[in-house]
Amino acid sequence: MSSLICAFTGHRPSRIPGGDNETSPEFQRLRAAIEANIRQAIAEGYTVFRSGGAMGFDLWCAEAVLRIQKEHVHIQLHFILPCETQANDWPECWRERYFDALSKADEITYIQARFDKSCMFRRNRALIDGAHLAIACYNGQPSGGTAYTVAYAKKKDIPIRNLY
Repeated sequence: MSSLICAFTGHRPSRIPGGDNETSPEFQRLRAAIEANIRQAIAEGYTVFRSGGAMGFDLWCAEAVLRIQKEHVHIQLHFILPCETQANDWPECWRERYFDALSKADEITYIQARFDKSCMFRRNRALIDGAHLAIACYNGQPSGGTAYTVAYAKKKDIPIRNLY
């Protein structure tokens, strides 16, 4: 029997209300919504959760899966990353979170070794290909990686739960 797969896609912290302040009420509501939606997906039979590992929504979702995994040991966190150098220029606090989450992941796939313009789009398509559900934090703007990924999921007829 194949696993039901849920992919995450969303914005960086600066494009999410409360995202730059994880103690804000807006962020706390988002965090609760992330966890509730992951738990709902588990109740619906989803066992594999894919994250692109980017700062913001991707990492918040990955961290939520890791917290929930302590209760639901059968679920898996898979990272599909654009390149091995994704976090090279990130602030140290985000780099620490990123590498901590990677160290606990069940699977890590790199699209390629080094960054170029195409690797982010290839990662976004890989997140969606084979998925059965996408949990998103999408503000509706027509451009950017999240817009591209949401449009790709729609093209593939994958249901999207937007938490924005």
